[in-house]
Amino acid sequence: MPKLMTRPLFDRGRASEAAEFYASVFPDGHVGKARASSVDLPAAKVGEELLVEFTVLGRACVGLNVGPEFNPDEAAGFMVVTETREETDRCWDGIVGNSGRESAGGWRNDRWGFSRQITPRAA
Repeated sequence: MPKLMTRPLFDRGRASEAAEFYASVFPDGHVGKARASSVDLPAAKVGEELLVEFTVLGRACVGLNVGPEFNPDEAAGFMVVTETREETDRCWDGIVGNSGRESAGGWRNDRWGFSRQITPRAA
């Protein structure tokens, strides 16, 4: 396991949905193991999915189902550096086309509320 991982928090049961989406939109991504809760928690009962491992842009992530009380905001986000106009458009359209929304400065908020800045590499 890597020493540093990105750990986004999701409302109950949404981590796998988000992981599948991220892996489909961004390069070098895949969905790994999902783990069920072994005890009853506010976020998951015994046997319900608690977390899912996934990779986006080669970065290890763990999506954690915690409930609606934790919401992402603009203070934490992801900057995705793209190499071509086609890659920029594909990432941009993927986020906005899946119930995301546009905001200023190249920022896109995905349907789970996480911010992504799609930034072409300067030549």
